Amino acid sequence: MDFEIFQKFRLAINYKASIMFNKDKTTFFVDKKIKKCDCEKISINLNLEGKTILMDLDDTILHNDFAEEIFPEYLQGCNSFKTKLSILKNHYLRLSAFSPDAFDWEDLYLKSSGISNFPELNFLQEKYYVWPHAFKFSGATKLLKNLKKLGCRIYAYTNGYSKYQKKLLEKLKLSKFFDDIYSPDITGVSKVDFFKKISLKSDDTVVIGDDYFFDIEVPSFYGFSTIWIYKYKKGPIGAPSAFPDYAFYSINSLVNSLLQNRKD
Repeated sequence: MDFEIFQKFRLAINYKASIMFNKDKTTFFVDKKIKKCDCEKISINLNLEGKTILMDLDDTILHNDFAEEIFPEYLQGCNSFKTKLSILKNHYLRLSAFSPDAFDWEDLYLKSSGISNFPELNFLQEKYYVWPHAFKFSGATKLLKNLKKLGCRIYAYTNGYSKYQKKLLEKLKLSKFFDDIYSPDITGVSKVDFFKKISLKSDDTVVIGDDYFFDIEVPSFYGFSTIWIYKYKKGPIGAPSAFPDYAFYSINSLVNSLLQNRKD
């Protein structure tokens, strides 16, 4: 990978530009002129008509942060600090092994505390699916509406378990836009092994997400097109193994690109 290109890519990101790469990923174009960067400024028109969309949820189209509220209530009656520490340790151990159980919070709680009478987490969680614990990002509904107008089939593509994510989408009035959900409890694998398990045509499928490893590098390795929403991310850890086809600062900048294409 050309390190010089990567340095320019990072520079462009810092200036909140929308970015499009050429086919061989050796040159990129931006919608804002960047100082000290020789990248070419263009109008980025994105056409996703008829595509299958794998849409990441958390930190891509919505915010979901209930841990600080739900942990104390869920862990009442036990040493919450030690239990929480054990839960997080086991979570990251499972995550490092790319285990589909890394986000099975009820199992993690049970094995970390030894207490068997916890309430069902997904029901307790529902009352935290409100502002400011959970909310959809600006432009999320508009993006999903426009993708459906383009004839796209949209699938929630997530490491979170479906019993949590489906209810969250319902609460945020987003579930009607999704054809189905792909999650570890349904597919039996985490995102890192997803493309080994599911039969999708790479030329008809686009992955949209915020996590550079799971949503960009992994699908790119299997030949899928990717769109990176990077507002809340700093970029890949170390030199990237792949670049996205497009990078947008926010959902709204992605929507603008879709609408620009429809105007043309």
